[in-house]
Amino acid sequence: MAKPAHPAWTSWLGAAPPESGLKALDRWLKPALWRGVGWREGQLWGEVRTKGSLHYKVCLDRKRHAFSCTCGGSTKPCVHIAALAFLFEEGLWRGDEPSVEPDWMESRLSSVSVAKPSFAPAPGTSKGLLQLPPGRKEELKAGFDYLQRWLEDRTALGWRQVLEPDSAHSMEAAARLVDHRMPGPARMIRRMGGQEGTDPGPDPGLAYLVGSLHLACRVFDAGEQSPLWPALLLFCGMTIRKDSLKKQSPPVTDHWLILHAMETEEDGLRGRHTWARGSSTGRFALLLDFAWGNSPLPPIPRIGAPWKGELHFYPGPGNFRAVVGEAVQEVSEARIALPDSWAKDNELQSTYRSQDPWRSHEPSWVEGLRLMERGGKWVARDQEGRVVDLHLSQAARDEVRFLALSGTMSVFGLRAGSTLWPLSLVIEGQLITLPA
Repeated sequence: MAKPAHPAWTSWLGAAPPESGLKALDRWLKPALWRGVGWREGQLWGEVRTKGSLHYKVCLDRKRHAFSCTCGGSTKPCVHIAALAFLFEEGLWRGDEPSVEPDWMESRLSSVSVAKPSFAPAPGTSKGLLQLPPGRKEELKAGFDYLQRWLEDRTALGWRQVLEPDSAHSMEAAARLVDHRMPGPARMIRRMGGQEGTDPGPDPGLAYLVGSLHLACRVFDAGEQSPLWPALLLFCGMTIRKDSLKKQSPPVTDHWLILHAMETEEDGLRGRHTWARGSSTGRFALLLDFAWGNSPLPPIPRIGAPWKGELHFYPGPGNFRAVVGEAVQEVSEARIALPDSWAKDNELQSTYRSQDPWRSHEPSWVEGLRLMERGGKWVARDQEGRVVDLHLSQAARDEVRFLALSGTMSVFGLRAGSTLWPLSLVIEGQLITLPA
């Protein structure tokens, strides 16, 4: 049976269907049961045969996460809706031309309410891992009270002084938040002043940083009722022991492909950021490892080599961070994770940002791109002429200038809005990592 983690349901429905709606899924994953399937501009429809000549009419609207089925079942979305989305995303009808919607389509969609995603913990996570220890909520409240006052003062007095390099205003505010053990908000304030040691990659801009901090204050006030609560706690520095994560977070087993690994070092602490993607789930995973001094970092599978294994993901519907479980085995014949189309990547970027608005960059892997220099800037261009700016170090520029001669390629990197920080290129099946 297909797993509830399939990205088709997040894309079309806004969240995975309830388990009760997936019990009989296999029965409806038979193309012979479906007729009149069509799609156009984010809408999908079809009729599925049940008993004799009876057919249920099924339709979905991706933009509104709205859906309808004439089966009359109490589970929403029903198994027929989940099956149609799954089969379409698996490419069953992708080769067909967009078609004219049937007469019943508009009336069915107009009669249903827009779906409201439940934002339940993503598969492979456990809500119990996010229990605040005694006194921690009071400490966070004091920190957010200070942050709210600081934002109000800066809005009234202006942001010019904060934006100056190594500004005392931003350094003092960041230090206060560190005292309250809120490293995420502190890092954002330091980034306003362009201080060293902040996140690499393209600058997300002042509007994003200020808006994200205001949103953090609002989400903290809403508390556990907010779907963004798990992401906020992790943004504020809540830690989870790896052994606890492995015990309480069910493993996600897949054929994973390591796309990039980058090592860092600061004050004797060595770190490694490893990005992977699963072939069946389509899920990105971020593995973080650290070691002091000359201590070795734990081994990981080779970059570009597929491996079958278990990953335990941290809590939250949009969390990429995971730890490796017990079963890890490189495989020569594996289902290889594939890149996304331009349109699919744009949809995923919106989903990622809605699930965790405090991440400054989101993973992106897009096929069919050409890298080119235009007006002194490097961009990636698809076959339709759409472009995204590239954020490149000088060392990466020299390498990209040579690799761009290879023509069309797939690009993996971290994306912030309309800017992509390329980390790896896939050219004719060969994965090439770029210097950071």
